Amino acid sequence: MKTYARALYGKNNTANLTPDEVRASVRARGMTIAGWARINGFTSEQVYRVLTGKNKGLYGKAYAIVVKLGLPLQKKAARGTK
Repeated sequence: MKTYARALYGKNNTANLTPDEVRASVRARGMTIAGWARINGFTSEQVYRVLTGKNKGLYGKAYAIVVKLGLPLQKKAARGTK
């Protein structure tokens, strides 16, 4: 099952999918977001926070989730800006 997940969203995925496209793609392959998270070593809460935009995915595990799912990378805000 782990190789299936890697084939689904490989290390060098540059698709830049939207969160809705990611959800549809995972469901089309008969998986759930929680299942994808478990297979890839994340909690479902971490993945959902990235997909809903509550976590921008600039650092750490959230960044790894963004890369694995093929979401576009967010740009870091300049210091002192809101």
